[in-house]
Amino acid sequence: MKRLTVLYDAGCPLCVRCQAWMRRQPAYVEMELLPCQSEEAIRRYGEVPWLGAVLVVVSDEGEVWAGPAAF
Repeated sequence: MKRLTVLYDAGCPLCVRCQAWMRRQPAYVEMELLPCQSEEAIRRYGEVPWLGAVLVVVSDEGEVWAGPAAF
């Protein structure tokens, strides 16, 4: 695994603070932080049933984690 996409709720103040913090942290893998409401997220991950309901993380290998498992 070389990349993770984190789909967060841009309307949630806690999610916005967390993604801002994550952008400043060193990481072992590349992380893309993408608002789940964005056109790009919907185009790429619209078939994920939890999109917009809970935190979702997708690996470059196709693995998907949602809710508590995404942490």
